[in-house]
Amino acid sequence: MGGENLVKDAIKVVKDAEREASENIAKAIEQSKLNRAEIETKALENYNDIISKAKVEAEKILNQAKVEAEAQAVPIMEEGESKKRSYLELGTTKLEKAVNVIVERIVN
Repeated sequence: MGGENLVKDAIKVVKDAEREASENIAKAIEQSKLNRAEIETKALENYNDIISKAKVEAEKILNQAKVEAEAQAVPIMEEGESKKRSYLELGTTKLEKAVNVIVERIVN
C-alpha cells in the first residue's frame, strides 16, 4: 500500500505541475496581450506626436518660404514699377512731340 501512495502522490505532483504550468501559460498569454495593447497605444501616441510635430515644422517652413518669397518679390516689383513709369514717360514724351509736330504743320 505504501507504493500506491507514492504513485498517487507522484501523479498528484505531476497534475499540480501541469495545472500550474497551464496557469502560467495563460497568465503569460494574457500579459503578452496587455503588453501588445500597451505597445500599440504607445506607438499610436508616438505616431500622432511625430505627425503633429511634422505639421508644425512644415508650417514654419512654409511661413519662412513666404517671407523669403515676399522679400525677393519687392525688388522685382520695384523694378517693374520703374519700367512702367519709364514707358509711360516715354509714351507721354513721344505723344507730346507728335502733338507739337501736328500743331506746327497746322499752324504753318
